[in-house]
Amino acid sequence: MATTFSPAGEVGTQDSGRRLGLALLVIATAQLMVVLDATIVNVALPHIQTALRFSGSGLEWVVNAYALALGGLLLLGGRAGDLLGRRRMLVAGWPPLAPPRGSCRGSGRARYCWPAPPPAPGACTGSPG
Repeated sequence: MATTFSPAGEVGTQDSGRRLGLALLVIATAQLMVVLDATIVNVALPHIQTALRFSGSGLEWVVNAYALALGGLLLLGGRAGDLLGRRRMLVAGWPPLAPPRGSCRGSGRARYCWPAPPPAPGACTGSPG
């Protein structure tokens, strides 16, 4: 392990630089997921409006309710990670996500699932030979 010196005179290792890079990657990915979630809500607004017959102000409430729920759950998850440990929370968070994906793949509505299940062997995929 090589020792490096920063301009401020602090001593660090190259491994700590890799950890910081990994942490930046995880944070950037999490931010991307939050932005994608907000985008999905905004894209769904016209369908929500027609299906539920909401007015413009009703749609504002949908966006606000989503933002409040997301913020509250992020705070709750962060505090639980502080108290119980990040790794334990990560391991506890995966099982609730697995059954919906499995049931979605086993249902006849698999085309609405993401990622889409692979086509059956020998099925026509629509691509030329």
